[in-house]
Amino acid sequence: MTTQGFNTIIFEDQETASRLEPLTHTRPCFDLIAGTTTLLQHLLHNIHTDQYSIMVRKNLEKVTKQRHKECQVNPTTTDQDTIFINGSTKWNHELTKIITKPAPFIAVTEKQIIALKVKQKQAQHMLEEAHQKELLPAKTSVGKKFDLPSNPLIQGPWELVEMNPQLITNHFPTITRDKRRSHIDATRLGRSNDIFVEEGSLLEKPVVLDARQGPIFIGKDSEIQAFTRITGPTYIGRNVILHSAQIGEGCTIMDHSRIGGELDKTIIAQYSNKQHTGYIGHSYIGEWVNLGALTSNSDLKNTYGEIKVNVQGRTVNTGLIKVGCFLADSCKTSIGALIYTGKRIGVASQLHGLTAEDIPSFTIYSKSVNGKAFELNLDSALRTQERMMSRRGVKMTMEEGDLLKQLFNTTQKERLHAKVVQERFNP
Repeated sequence: MTTQGFNTIIFEDQETASRLEPLTHTRPCFDLIAGTTTLLQHLLHNIHTDQYSIMVRKNLEKVTKQRHKECQVNPTTTDQDTIFINGSTKWNHELTKIITKPAPFIAVTEKQIIALKVKQKQAQHMLEEAHQKELLPAKTSVGKKFDLPSNPLIQGPWELVEMNPQLITNHFPTITRDKRRSHIDATRLGRSNDIFVEEGSLLEKPVVLDARQGPIFIGKDSEIQAFTRITGPTYIGRNVILHSAQIGEGCTIMDHSRIGGELDKTIIAQYSNKQHTGYIGHSYIGEWVNLGALTSNSDLKNTYGEIKVNVQGRTVNTGLIKVGCFLADSCKTSIGALIYTGKRIGVASQLHGLTAEDIPSFTIYSKSVNGKAFELNLDSALRTQERMMSRRGVKMTMEEGDLLKQLFNTTQKERLHAKVVQERFNP
């Protein structure tokens, strides 16, 4: 093991969490999805360790403990020499080499910690300090310092989307290992070994599976309805329903989602719905999102120029000509909703008509309909979430409800800045 003999702690840093908002309002950075799994699982696979702890922002501690029962969350003590690893990294061979170096050392890039390895006494001191300051201090000086020439941290949610096709391809051999393959009765293009339909899934006729550009994985108990076309590399999780959908390359659809219409190079987290006609491309869609019929987003400027995105109040050039939208957990869109290129939509917000700007959390946005954006009542947001979850046989936990209540208060300044009115929504 590359971390053998050391206590391993995976941490998130506030700088990266802010860059990835609003997706990180409801989960740690390393619980975001890329490829076929979360960044955390991808990291653990690369460092070859099963024993680890995680450090998250204090407001996420309770809900993270609920989601990660397999490990300790925000430890306060350690009885071993310890290696701390930033969970928001795009892992590479250079980082694998660095973490095998002897303690003590620190690896940094642009003043952010990527990894550090210290003896037990210093690790204990750092954990105590982190407990007081919420996260691992950014200014930490230990042993030898490695300045990484290129920044391996995720710079924005569009990078998760860009990484996705290659990660699906990389993960394919691992996720198919020891699984039972179902008989495939579909039109297949490309190598048969690059198409894996897990036992228990249903494919109606006609369905086209095109693996010429990359592999296709369809998880157990999924239903692929007639007239669906799937182009690889694509990952489809368990208990997913595709309603005569057109799935382009580079898509990840996580468990229990319902998808129709056209999807291209997009990540959709579990329990989300896009059941009807409409186009979503080069986007990241969070959990428990419902996209109304004909909802579509733009992912290309009319000028074919590079797309700029607002990050932490600054305009950032992504360097890409295709960037879609980024919808946080529990968002909803009405029929015919349209979303401009590169827009971020906050937690539990609802979209009506055309969305041409970033939207704060808990906002009913309808400026193209009536010229206003309204604050979503917290009780309404909680009731809506409970109703959606109950339709899937899931009950909202106290921790999840408390997090939404907390977020409503902490995102109040965002709504004030965006001139969201505290009036009853009237379409």
